[in-house]
Parts: sequence; structure tokens; C-alpha cells
Amino acid sequence: MPLLQIVRHLRNSLDSDQAADVLEMAELQIVAAKKFPSADRMLFTRQGLEQSTGHVVARFRAGLIPTDRRIVDACCGIGGDLIALAEHHNVVGIEIDPLLADIASHNLQACNRRGNVVCESFSKFAFQDSDFLFVDPDRRGNGRRTTRTEQLQPDWQTVCERIGQRSAAVKLAPATQLDSSDSGKIHRQWIGYDRECREQVAWFRPENLCGNELSAGMKSAWVLDENGRSEAIFSDPAACGRTTHSTASSPPGPASPTMDSESRQAWPSMGELNSKGWLYDPHSVVFAAGLTVELSKKLNAVAFTYDSPYLTGEELVRTRLAQAFQILESGQLDRKRLLAVLRKHDVGAVEWKQRGVEKSVFASFGRIQGKGSQARTVVLYRSGRSLSFCLCCRI
Repeated sequence: MPLLQIVRHLRNSLDSDQAADVLEMAELQIVAAKKFPSADRMLFTRQGLEQSTGHVVARFRAGLIPTDRRIVDACCGIGGDLIALAEHHNVVGIEIDPLLADIASHNLQACNRRGNVVCESFSKFAFQDSDFLFVDPDRRGNGRRTTRTEQLQPDWQTVCERIGQRSAAVKLAPATQLDSSDSGKIHRQWIGYDRECREQVAWFRPENLCGNELSAGMKSAWVLDENGRSEAIFSDPAACGRTTHSTASSPPGPASPTMDSESRQAWPSMGELNSKGWLYDPHSVVFAAGLTVELSKKLNAVAFTYDSPYLTGEELVRTRLAQAFQILESGQLDRKRLLAVLRKHDVGAVEWKQRGVEKSVFASFGRIQGKGSQARTVVLYRSGRSLSFCLCCRI
């Protein structure tokens, strides 16, 4: 039935508020299809959908927990994580909002999962019969997103007190910083999917997880493909005490244009751009975890400037943790020279990339396209006061 007829039918059958609710739910189900295979049978609120974990990440994370555990999903929202956990575990969802609790219960049944949802506060629910806690604190308690642990609802201190000596996982924003006294007790894991760093997870008592890959006091960055296959990189145990300065806008390591002296000391000596080799653009999950140095070792590559995050190496190493580009030519950034290089390599469509370069510079050059037949990538980067470009072929 055409959309216009559906709208007319709804308006004739329902009052205006009811018709608006039905249409909004239909819209949310369309949007949610990118996150959930069964979205057409599920219910959502707009904010609940925005805050929910998609099924690929949720199933991956749930798979790290040994099967047949009695799990409490606290602050379960619309039930995105609860559905994944219920696939191999006995689950109870806790949600203080009555509407979200009803939606989570419906979504469990819609996805053919068993479990219960209780409308209760995190601070009052009794966890005595649980083997494992999963907690997703509200990061928009004051109406704005926050990365400050004291502004979470429930706040970090309350979460830690309620976890006690249990095994647990706490979902956090990628840029959330934890006190060093807490970091030694947990494993901090960053998860990337579909070119984005999706979340940070703090694992309590990680020695009880499957595979024994996650260790307390360490960090890891994981990138997933659409089938949930993963590739990871881990912090160097010898460097676990090293302070990193991770924020959403200014990643640690060589990605930061204002790297402090401590971070500079942690990074090996700078190399030079290999004009006949490869350029690597690390995945954002590597920046968030502060593991650019560890990635360079994995790729046998080096950073060539403190002011941009790119790495360079002599040999191609294929990895989900970084996008590889074959270097064709590089030089000082000059419009006349750049256009000559594009003509020389028969470049037409240009993909522009930049990190650590001012927006005004990118605006001046980012619209330039060639007239040739080849699609190529131009990477802009800064080294001190100098601006340079690198013409590449995406692999």
C-alpha cells in the first residue's frame, strides 16, 4: 500500500496522537534495521534506540562470557544487550523506567529469547543469585552526553560498590577516563565496528572470561566485521602504567597535535615517510585506546610526524586495525604542485583525508578534483609548521 494511503488510513482509524505514534514507531523500525535484524518486530523510543548496542557488537561482547551464567543486565533500556545475552545465558533485565522495561520485555519475546525484565532501580535490586553483572549507565542523565564518571546514572562509585567482588562488565563512552586506582583492577576494552569506535567496556575480574585474553590492568582495541569476526591489539604489559590522554577530539599518541612531553617519551623516535612504501591510517578504536605505538609494532611501521596520526612502512600488512594506502607521490602542499601531480598520475576523483590539519586548510584544498580517469586518495598532514600531501591508492 502506498505511504500516502497508509497515512490516510491511520488518520481515519485513529486519533491524531495515536496516528503520530504509529508513524514514529514505523520510522524508528526502519532506522533500527541497521542495528537489529528483527527490528520490524521490535518496539523503540528514539533515545532508547540511539543509546542501544547493535546486535553485532552486543553478540560479540556476550560471547566473551562463559555460557549458562545467571546474568543481570542493569539499566537494560530497550533490551539490545539483553537480547544478545539471553542467547546463551539466563538473564534478568533491570530498568527503572516503566516504559522502557515494558519495551525490553516485548523485545525479548519478539526476538524469541527467554528472560525477565523487572522495573527497579540499580541501587535497590538484590543481586545475590547472579553470576555476572552487565551495567550500561545512562550517559545522558542531565540531557547531554557525558564522559565524566561522576555524572553517569548510576555514577561510577555506586556501580563499583554494587559490583563488589563479582564478575562484571560496564559499558562506557569511548572517551571516558577512569581513575588509575580503578584501571589496575579491570581490563579496558575498546570496540570498533563499521569504521567507528562504538564503546569502551570495563571488565571486572576478566580472568573469568572465555579465552583468557583480557587481563586486569591492561587495555585492548578490537575491530569487528559485519559477521562479528574480530581482530585485536593489546597494550604492552611493561607499559601498562603509562599515562595516556585520550579524548574524542584529540586521540593519544602521534594523533595529537599538542602531544605532551610524557606522550612524546612513550613514542619511539620518528621515522620518515616511505615514498615507495605504504601509509596506514589507524582505526579510531586504536586512538581511543591509546595503542598507536603497539599498532606500529604490529605493522612494522613508524610514525613520521608528531602532529598527524599516520604510520608508514615498507611492506603491506593487511589488518582491520588500519586502512592501508599505497604511496604514489608526496611533497610540500602547494596548489600548483598538487595539480601537476594529479595530472601526472591521471587522477580524476579525489578522496581527501586529513587529521591534525586545520579545517581552514582542508577547506582550501578539499574541493580540488582532477580531470583524469583514476580515483585516488590525497592525505594532508602537518609536520611542525610545514603542510604536506601524499597521493595514495586505497587498498
